[in-house]
Amino acid sequence: MTDKSQIKWIGLVEVFGPRNRTLPEEKPKGAFVNVIALACSEQEFFSRVRGALEELGFDIVDFEDVEPYAERTKKYKIDPKLKEMAAKIDSKNPIGFGTFHMYRPELE
Repeated sequence: MTDKSQIKWIGLVEVFGPRNRTLPEEKPKGAFVNVIALACSEQEFFSRVRGALEELGFDIVDFEDVEPYAERTKKYKIDPKLKEMAAKIDSKNPIGFGTFHMYRPELE
């Protein structure tokens, strides 16, 4: 069995939380965040990102537009902050989060 090398993957993740809110009257929030992570496959990307966000107290709502970072850069212009973050991703820092764009979901 050959060992696939890790490459940078990028995806947009919708999260809900964090679960560890300090004020009971504080309403939960949702957010979208771009994530770049080293992974051997799309499934490993999902697993690595899910674990990191759950450790931060967030619940995953959805993953969108997950693909190898190199393919994304061929198709679209990448925000300079994301490019800077991607340049720092390595085996010692295998995951990076962009800005969390918060929204307050409508609760029934």
